[in-house]
Amino acid sequence: QKRYALIVGNSAYAHFADLPGVEEDLKVLPETLEKAGFSVTVRENLSASTLESAVRKFIEEFGSEPHNQLLIYFASHGATDDNGTGY
Repeated sequence: QKRYALIVGNSAYAHFADLPGVEEDLKVLPETLEKAGFSVTVRENLSASTLESAVRKFIEEFGSEPHNQLLIYFASHGATDDNGTGY
């Protein structure tokens, strides 16, 4: 059983305020997870298509072994749709 983490932080935006807290997450979280036995991949400021590709690649590469543990952490802006559902 192996542990793998994909950490994605989007902090710079053209149409929203930047999120300085995300940069702090990207400094602290990898070290914390590595101490817990995770092999960590960090990606920053991904577009929607690049994010989707990164997640798919991560799962394909590390999710094929049945007892591997995968963790995906995503920090970014949230939004609420017209129905009031938050993302």
